[in-house]
Amino acid sequence: MDLKGKKILFFTASFLGFQDDIKYALEKMGAQVDWYDERVSTSTFTKALVRINRDALALKIKRYYENIINRTKDVNYDYVFFVNIEAATKNIIESLRHYHPDSVFILYEWDSIVNNKNARGLLDLFDETWSFDKDDCKEFNMNFLPLFYNNEYAKLKTKEEYEYEVMFIGTTHSDRYRFVKSIEDQIEGDKFNWFYFPSILLYLKMWLQDKWFRKNSNYSEFRFTPLCKKKLLEVVENSRILLDAQHPKQTGLTMRTLETLGARRKLITTNQYVKEYDFYNPRNIFIVDRKKPLITKEFLDSSFEMPSIEVYNKYSLDSWLKTIFHK
Repeated sequence: MDLKGKKILFFTASFLGFQDDIKYALEKMGAQVDWYDERVSTSTFTKALVRINRDALALKIKRYYENIINRTKDVNYDYVFFVNIEAATKNIIESLRHYHPDSVFILYEWDSIVNNKNARGLLDLFDETWSFDKDDCKEFNMNFLPLFYNNEYAKLKTKEEYEYEVMFIGTTHSDRYRFVKSIEDQIEGDKFNWFYFPSILLYLKMWLQDKWFRKNSNYSEFRFTPLCKKKLLEVVENSRILLDAQHPKQTGLTMRTLETLGARRKLITTNQYVKEYDFYNPRNIFIVDRKKPLITKEFLDSSFEMPSIEVYNKYSLDSWLKTIFHK
C-alpha cells in the first residue's frame, strides 16, 4: 500500500505497544505519522478514572487536548485517525475539525459501544467509523472490520513440545477469572496466567461486588502492570493453547483471537461468533459455554491445522490498514 507523503494525526491509547505497531506499519507504507496518546495519562489511577468517572477529569482532558491542538493546528493532515476513543469529547473533535477542515476523520473501535459509551455520542463527527463488533455495526451504521495480528506473531516458531500447555494473559473483567480457573482444572501440564487489572481501584471494585471472586481468588494472583511485549511474545511462542473470554456484552473477536491465528496456535474461547469467520476450524478453535466450559480430549490431542495463505494474510495488520485507508 502506498501512503507516500500522506500526513496522519493518530490518536490511540498506549497499550502493549499497539500504538507503535500501527504507527510503524503506516510509516512503512510511506505516511508521516504524529501519534498522541488518546488518554491524558498512562498512570493506572487516571486510566481507571477515565472508565469509572470521566467527568472528574474534564478539565485535565480539555487542557491536554488544547496543547495537542496548538502544536498541530498548522499541519495539513490528510487523515485524523482515532483508535478506540475514550477520553476525547465532542468539543475536542469539533475543534480538531475546525483546524483540519480538509482532513478525513476516521474512527476505529476495538471495544463494544456498550463498554465505551463515550464513543456513542461522537460517531457522527467522523467521516468514517469502523468497529470489530458486528452488532455495533448494525445498530450504529458502522463499517465492520475485525482486529488484526502483528507480523511478530507470524514470525513465532511452532514446536513439537511446548513449555506451557495452556496460557491466559489479559485484563481481569466480568467472569474471566472464574472461566480460566475452570479450564485449568481440566488440563494437565504447566499453565501460565497473567491476570491484569489497569488499577487497584478496579480490583477493589470487583472484590467488593463479586462474592465468588472475593471467596476464591488471592490478591497475589493479580498484576497491575501489563506484561511487556517481549515477554508476551515469548510466552505465546512457548504455549500450545491460548485461552480467550470476550466481555459478555461483546460479539466482536478479541485481539487475542487474531494473535492466536497469527501465531498458529490453538484457541479455547467463549465467543460463539467465531464460527462466522472464514478462518474458523473446529480442529484449531474450541468454543465453550462460559458457565460450564468442558473441553474434549479430541481437541486437546489434535494439532493446529494451517488455513489457506489467503485467509491467513487477510487478518494481518497491513491488511487491516489497507482496508481502513482504502488502499
